[in-house]
Amino acid sequence: MNTLMEVYNKWQNDPQFKKDFQKNPRKALKSRGMQLSPSDLHKIQSLIDPKQNENEELGKRISK
Repeated sequence: MNTLMEVYNKWQNDPQFKKDFQKNPRKALKSRGMQLSPSDLHKIQSLIDPKQNENEELGKRISK
């Protein structure tokens, strides 16, 4: 399991990883043999696509 710091360092130092990660974080991590915990992956995805986090919260409220 990788840490957020390791992913951040890869992001800063590997332009192709950064580009791939912006398109599909899970695929970019997997293709480089990296793995994050589900909660860390969610944190990163919500930073990349803030609307994803908003949509999840809305979905939770609607389903109640």
